[in-house]
Amino acid sequence: MGRERCFFFIDGASRTRIASDLSGIEPVTFYPPVADQPPNKPTLEIQGERVRMRMLSMGPRYKPARQTREEQEKLWRFSETISGFWWERMRKGEDDMSAISYLKVTVDPVTNTPCLDGRAYDRAGRPMADWHSMATSVVMSGSPIIYYRWEGQIEEYSGQIYGGGGRFSFDDLDLNTARGYFYDTNYALLKGGGKTRIKRFGLYRASPEETEIMKTPWSGHARKLIQKKLKTLKGR
Repeated sequence: MGRERCFFFIDGASRTRIASDLSGIEPVTFYPPVADQPPNKPTLEIQGERVRMRMLSMGPRYKPARQTREEQEKLWRFSETISGFWWERMRKGEDDMSAISYLKVTVDPVTNTPCLDGRAYDRAGRPMADWHSMATSVVMSGSPIIYYRWEGQIEEYSGQIYGGGGRFSFDDLDLNTARGYFYDTNYALLKGGGKTRIKRFGLYRASPEETEIMKTPWSGHARKLIQKKLKTLKGR
C-alpha cells in the first residue's frame, strides 16, 4: 500500500508505546466515547473517518508493472549517459544568426527524459541568445533519437520569443556525436506571415578541459575556445 497509506490505531488510555521498527507508519490515537467529548481526544469513529477521507484524497496508488519500471530505468540510464555539456554547430549557410551553441543536458527527475539548456553565439563568437527545451521524447532504437520542443530569446530582440521543434540522432552507441535539425520561428511574426527556417547541426560532446573553461563564459579563454570550435567543428 505504501508507507504513507499505512496507519495503526492506538487506544489513548492504554499507554501503548510505539516500537522503533514502526517508524514512518503513522499512529492514530483514539479515546473512549464520553459525554462532552474533548476535541483533543477524538473517538475511534472520528479517527476512522479522518483516515478514510485522507485515503480518498490520495487517490489510486501509482504502481507500474515491472516491465514499465524496467523501461523507465532504461530511459533514465540513457539520459544520465548523455548528460553533461555539448557543442551544437550550425551548418554553413544556416549560421547567419546563431552559429554555435554551448548546451547543458540534464535529466528531468519526473519523466527521466533529457532537458536541454543552451547559450547561442554568432559567427564572431559573441553571445546572442539563450534557449531551452520545453519537452523531449526519446526513441531507443539502434541509434537513439531525441525529439524536442524548444523556446528562446535573442538579446537584440528583447521580448520576442523564438521556438519550434527539433530532432537529432546519435551516430553510434558511444553517444559522443550526433546530427540533427530544428525549426526556428519568431512567434511574434506568425500572424504577419513570418517564415519558419530549418537549421541543421552537428552535436559534439565537450571535453572536460573545455567544460572547465566554459565555467566562466565571459572570459577571454572562453571567447578563444568558442572561436576555435567555430573553425574546427562542422555543421552536418
